[in-house]
Amino acid sequence: MKKKIIIVILLFMVAIGSYLFLNNRNSIDDFYEYVNKEEIKKIKLKDKNEISTFTIAKDEVDKDVDKIVEDLLKSNNNMSNFYNNLIDYDTRNKLGISPIKGYINKINSSSNIDELIKNAIDLEVELGIPFFSNVGIQNDLKDTNTNVVYLDAITFEFSSPCYYYNEDNYAAIEAYIKGAGVKTLKLYGYDKKEARNISNNINTMINNVCSNSLKEEDQTNYEKLYNKYTKEELKKLYSNLDVDYYLTKHGINNQKFYIVGDIENFKGFNAYLVNSNLNLLKEFFTLKILEMYGSVLSTDYLDISINLSNKIGGTTYTKDDYNKVYYDTIKSAFSNEIDEVYLTNYYNEENKEYITKMINEIIDYYKGNIKNYTWMSKETKKKAYEKLDKMTINVGGPDKISHYTEKYNIKSHKEGSNLVENMINMHKVSYDYMLEGLTKKHNDWLISSTTVNAYYNPLDNSINFPAALISLYDIKDDYYMNLGGIGMIIAHEITHALDSNGAKFDEKGNMNNWWTDKDLKKFNELTESVADYYSSYEVINGLYVNGKKTLGENIADLGALNAITNIAKSKNATDKDYKTMYESFAKLWLNKSTDTYAKLILKMDNHSPAKIRVNATLSSTDKFYEVYNIKSNDKMYKSEKERVSIW
Repeated sequence: MKKKIIIVILLFMVAIGSYLFLNNRNSIDDFYEYVNKEEIKKIKLKDKNEISTFTIAKDEVDKDVDKIVEDLLKSNNNMSNFYNNLIDYDTRNKLGISPIKGYINKINSSSNIDELIKNAIDLEVELGIPFFSNVGIQNDLKDTNTNVVYLDAITFEFSSPCYYYNEDNYAAIEAYIKGAGVKTLKLYGYDKKEARNISNNINTMINNVCSNSLKEEDQTNYEKLYNKYTKEELKKLYSNLDVDYYLTKHGINNQKFYIVGDIENFKGFNAYLVNSNLNLLKEFFTLKILEMYGSVLSTDYLDISINLSNKIGGTTYTKDDYNKVYYDTIKSAFSNEIDEVYLTNYYNEENKEYITKMINEIIDYYKGNIKNYTWMSKETKKKAYEKLDKMTINVGGPDKISHYTEKYNIKSHKEGSNLVENMINMHKVSYDYMLEGLTKKHNDWLISSTTVNAYYNPLDNSINFPAALISLYDIKDDYYMNLGGIGMIIAHEITHALDSNGAKFDEKGNMNNWWTDKDLKKFNELTESVADYYSSYEVINGLYVNGKKTLGENIADLGALNAITNIAKSKNATDKDYKTMYESFAKLWLNKSTDTYAKLILKMDNHSPAKIRVNATLSSTDKFYEVYNIKSNDKMYKSEKERVSIW
């Protein structure tokens, strides 16, 4: 009997030992936490809604930019006058609403719908408030040798897009915006009941206009946003708008055609441009003027804008932070001047050469790897090679920076000018500069050289890496550390050329189908599997990733990680090298935010949340399983059938 008991005990101990061995072999259930847990603990958000690797890098860049701004404020009259206008709260409070009162009177004095539309068109041009459309000029998506006029969807309260109103998951944000609108109307002079009634009527109109407008996930679908209209066709679409007057006033008449971004948006608003809605439209236009210029009027209006920002973004800006907010305004308004100094003083050829070399290495990998795709035909592969061969590489910043802001001619309060007048003048100069794009090409980047980010532009097949990215790497660091960090960013942007949107554009940047029917069908099947895969990831409190909305970014993440993994393999990387690279990748997305901000970003960002970008992408990377000995009982584990990949 004793012997049997001893055997049972021994067997039990063996079982326990086996269990402990299997579950204590450095099991990794959450690689993001495994790498970043201790750093996340150290982060104290205090008055910030988010702190991440990128915000930390931005803070470092901002120190350099602040020094540049301090110097420019001493030598650049436009910049110093504008900044002094912004922070002269006493003068602004004394002026109150008077700087925009005349514009509001022009709206309210309109005796009929035709007069109101004409007056509103005048103010749209003068004030830069998109009452009837958002006018823009850029490359023709189907012929990038020419620039054309884009008439994009109108936005509503506090520049809110339609998808805030036609999608249920934005209901809370819509309520915040409506509340801010009511406060604005009350501050203007309406009593509480009137303000609420006006807000309710405007909100009903907005919801009706937006009911059939494009959904959020369609905002990056170029095929749905590219709708060619001649002027005569535009007159039929926007039949209640004086289209001739509108286009002439904007300086965009006599174009062969116009690109309409959201047809249903225009149809919906057009239905409201009738005499029976005269008072409603007056109130709507008045509210838009107040909201657009409120933050540069008295501090009472500024408070409403800041409080709305705090509620939506989870920030905690107070009146003590207002000068900082306006300092950031200066940086945005005079980014070209700042870029020029930053590129001269803080960026060098050594960094540019390092990044360019890594870019070429990753492009070469892609060229070599495309031949291995069994699902692509030779014909489609040839087109993909051409796209990579002709990809333009831009590093640092534009070769020549525009100085159009020198025409701003901003005057100080002492010279009898006010902030609103100066902003209107700045808008006119900026708009005229944009109009020049119809006859000549501008060499501007889409983001400033001091931005800690990068982008792929499908319209000219270019990848663009601003100088500020030097804050994310050191050329003296371990190669695999940089490959997992800045290398991942580079590979991500290159992959965008072949993601669900980039793949619609050819090597010249034209929206053009270069796929065979069979290959395109297979590609679409693969993208659907990626969308489903990411949609299965829960983020917070039952909220999941929107795999369709984030599809392009997820494809880019998957392709980038596969690229750097295979580059490491080609260099005979050791397990230690792979670990350095994967952990550098995880650290790249270090992030801590308030729950409010996390929920907001989940709704608004086209990227998956930081943790998902790490864990979901690694869980579809075969080499990760090998290096970290991931087993089927680990939470990071996905079966080979579940794993997704395109590039």
